[in-house]
Amino acid sequence: MNRKKAKPSEYPDVILKSLVKAYDDMNNNKARAEGFSFTEILGLAGMRQEYTTGDIDTKEIYNYLHDLRTSGYIYESGYADSSQSYKLTREGICYAYWLMRPWYRKAFDFMKGDVRTIVISVITALIITVATFFVLRALN
Repeated sequence: MNRKKAKPSEYPDVILKSLVKAYDDMNNNKARAEGFSFTEILGLAGMRQEYTTGDIDTKEIYNYLHDLRTSGYIYESGYADSSQSYKLTREGICYAYWLMRPWYRKAFDFMKGDVRTIVISVITALIITVATFFVLRALN
């Protein structure tokens, strides 16, 4: 897979989005029932290579998971063999869906009500101006 490498500040978001994508996979019932192990999280988030080459260490990854846990996006549960696993919360799923929205939707939500109204008015005015130009040009 050829994708852009995430910055370290984006790792928690990358982890959360990859967990939700795997959670949504209907063929992955194990993820819904048991959660994700540490190695599964590395593989899903595409951070296994950074981990094996030493670019990122175990403590950093556990810190990212701790940040997600304290934010209420995931919680820790145990496997039958007493190893730890991580499951998504409803809030984590909603936040990941918000993160996965297109950039223009995020930008539109970022704008305040008055600014949003002005932007929509300007776009509408431009569309009407262009349409009027072509209609008048066709009539001549």
